[in-house]
Amino acid sequence: MSETLREEKAELRALCPAGAYDVVATETWLEDMAREGWRLVGFRGGRAVFTQEAPCACRYRLQPLSRGKETPDAQRVELYAALGWTHVGVLNGMFHVWRCDDPDGTELDTDPVVQGEGYRYLKGRMVRGAAVNLTMLAVLAALLAWGGYHSKTPLLDALEDVPGRLALCLLCIVLGMVVWLRDIQQMRRLLRSLSAGVPLERPKHYRRQLWLARTATTLIFLLLVVMPFASTGHSIDGSSLSGGWNARDRKTGEPKAGSVYLDLREVDGGVGAPKYFTVRTKVHELAPRIDHVRQTLSLSGDFSAWVDSTYFELRTKPLARRLAAEWSAVRPGALGVSPHGALERTPSAALDEFWWCREKSGGQCAVAVLGRRVLTVQYEGPTNLREADGIMANVLESKH
Repeated sequence: MSETLREEKAELRALCPAGAYDVVATETWLEDMAREGWRLVGFRGGRAVFTQEAPCACRYRLQPLSRGKETPDAQRVELYAALGWTHVGVLNGMFHVWRCDDPDGTELDTDPVVQGEGYRYLKGRMVRGAAVNLTMLAVLAALLAWGGYHSKTPLLDALEDVPGRLALCLLCIVLGMVVWLRDIQQMRRLLRSLSAGVPLERPKHYRRQLWLARTATTLIFLLLVVMPFASTGHSIDGSSLSGGWNARDRKTGEPKAGSVYLDLREVDGGVGAPKYFTVRTKVHELAPRIDHVRQTLSLSGDFSAWVDSTYFELRTKPLARRLAAEWSAVRPGALGVSPHGALERTPSAALDEFWWCREKSGGQCAVAVLGRRVLTVQYEGPTNLREADGIMANVLESKH
């Protein structure tokens, strides 16, 4: 009994070059893939699907759909087949893709003006799509503005996000606008050339379009990965260290060198070394450095002091002032939020801004601003923080 062995062909899925209306670049890319031994068999999930065969020279041509017809007319298929052309699939819901295995066979479109008339439907579709995109962008901008206006702490909300989320969002928006503007430019250039009776020039470079498509896909993937882990902005505790990392020295248990925080020994003196409960640091697009340290210190007798300090190094001075204004306002208690009352602005010769308040419980809160650097403090102990502005200025000046 003999067995028939079936050899399965290798399959490859690849992103098409970016720029839906740069048809010559896509045609050139498909022809180069054929020369490398990859034969196009269709499109799946926004990608071109190839099977591995012997390298060959062939031609591909893209023709615009008419009124969204995904399946070409039977008469057209029969006519093109007589000329040596085979329908391979539909690209991006916009173009029929045809292949001819005879490099010297009859060309499909010989009259550029008539060829340009076939793009009327896609041109109208682009205009409608542009209107929809602009409307969605305006609605999104309005929602973001509304959310920022109604939020009492928009900057703290932003700092609470996972690092990289804001940059990814901006990059995706910018890249989307670049692709969109390129599509408009390519369509205008294509129609201008065809209307003038100038045939499309082949072949054409497509490396930049491939790079753009891969970059856009990578950014969208990263954004989808990061977004689920981003904070919703409702768990701000004054440290804004979601996504931060441990900055404790493994040997001593103290903050690593370079950490910026208010040391209780400088405030209260004390006996022995402080005990550190939290030592974390973080980088963010709006703040290159954020340090958060919680510590206690034994004082004389049975007394002790406690402090929760967060150091922010902001990108600009206006951001620093905005952060101080948000943190010095009333902060009601909630899950993960350390509450305090409104802070009052206090004169200080050592700081640009100094805010302070004493709670009914006896605890104190303070905000110190020096240039682009901000130190927020929640403290329980014998020292009057209103008179400790010089100590806080020294902390901020250590990173000057």
